[in-house]
Amino acid sequence: MFANPAHPHKRRNGTIRLSEDGGSTWKYAKEVDGYTFSYSCLTVLANGDIALLYESDFSETREMTIKFTTFSLDWLVSS
Repeated sequence: MFANPAHPHKRRNGTIRLSEDGGSTWKYAKEVDGYTFSYSCLTVLANGDIALLYESDFSETREMTIKFTTFSLDWLVSS
């Protein structure tokens, strides 16, 4: 699993990706933030959820901030 900016030319569209074959393919991907998506860190919490800490901005002010969110593996692999 990894997080990256999915926009082809800008650090935008923060996306979480999951591979089931050691990174050969990335079957699952979901966008978590459509704005700026910079430095990020993922970890697994004690309850099994995944936590994501990342740098982003607010589109109107362009002020950078640190954001935190959690999600389940079920959310990531669901359609």
